[in-house]
Amino acid sequence: MKNKYEINNTVKVNDGMHTEDFNIDLSGRIGTITDVILNEGETPLYQVYWDSKTLNSLELSSIKYLEKQTYDWEFSLLYENEIVKVEQRCTETETEKTLEAINNKLEVS
Repeated sequence: MKNKYEINNTVKVNDGMHTEDFNIDLSGRIGTITDVILNEGETPLYQVYWDSKTLNSLELSSIKYLEKQTYDWEFSLLYENEIVKVEQRCTETETEKTLEAINNKLEVS
């Protein structure tokens, strides 16, 4: 069975999607698929790293809270039915710079 999405595809999270652990609304977040996790007989899970615009929309206080819970805020694992392919809106360089800026803010505060 062929996966619906591939590594480096840009995807958007469907409306109404929330994290299971912290009930965080992921609706509309956009990112790039960096890995496909295949479990025998199950739907693939896609590791989606958020783009710079999505990262910039995150509240620093929320990021700090998630870090204290040892929860990854830079990406999510999503199923095919939770995402849809879209056009890329940020470069990898922009996203790396945004991540660096956020991590610098976290170190200072």
